[in-house]
Amino acid sequence: MIAYKFLRPDGTSVFTRFTWPLPDDGPGPWVDAGVEPCRSGIHACRRSDLPLWLGRSLYEIELEGEGREAATKIVAPRDRLLRRIDAWDESTRDEY
Repeated sequence: MIAYKFLRPDGTSVFTRFTWPLPDDGPGPWVDAGVEPCRSGIHACRRSDLPLWLGRSLYEIELEGEGREAATKIVAPRDRLLRRIDAWDESTRDEY
């Protein structure tokens, strides 16, 4: 499943401060975690969730494994960043 993830400009997660391996000329490496929404697992946004989680840098993320959908996010056990979405920049964010 393809979803989205907001990160800080340095590639760290906004809430956990986990440093993501960023993609470079192709998808980044897989990251694994147990799934328990709001406690553990890799949290991502569906398209409809994006306005609720706005951040500095936006990435397309690939989710793998049995995930759990919540009202405002999806959580999966295995994910990798596919690419940074360059159209989401400071100017676009400020306009929004």
